[in-house]
Amino acid sequence: HEDNKALYITLQNSAIVQLLLDLTSSPSTQHTGPTAIESNHCYENSALVYNFLHDFFINNDGLSKLVCWQTFKLSQIEGVVNGVPSLHVACKFTTNMLQQSSLQKQLFAVCLLSHLAVQYPIQQTLQLVMRCYNGQYLRQVNSPLCGLCCL
Repeated sequence: HEDNKALYITLQNSAIVQLLLDLTSSPSTQHTGPTAIESNHCYENSALVYNFLHDFFINNDGLSKLVCWQTFKLSQIEGVVNGVPSLHVACKFTTNMLQQSSLQKQLFAVCLLSHLAVQYPIQQTLQLVMRCYNGQYLRQVNSPLCGLCCL
């Protein structure tokens, strides 16, 4: 019963994170584009969301991994990586994502890893990028992304 409760809470937390990530998307740019006020509010909202997510990921072990496995918009990756320092742990599980047969997960992992490498240019991250760029992980699943990279 306790395991089911913990799983339910984790799934709820993941849904909350996904909804909060949607708040970080740019305001609608219909015909005239966002006004300066809308852009400023969007930036402030994003900063608040990223600060909350940073603390939330620290206090909820494994939640960042679950959220990344669920993926989110590729256009949000750069902001999330820059705004949520605790997401550096994603380097540990991007290789598993690259080995999945899902092209969506592979593409997400490549883009996530590229932004992590820019934000955290440490030896471990750079080695992962080189393996990815050389197709070491992608060849294992015959990915069409093999040899391509969004770095």
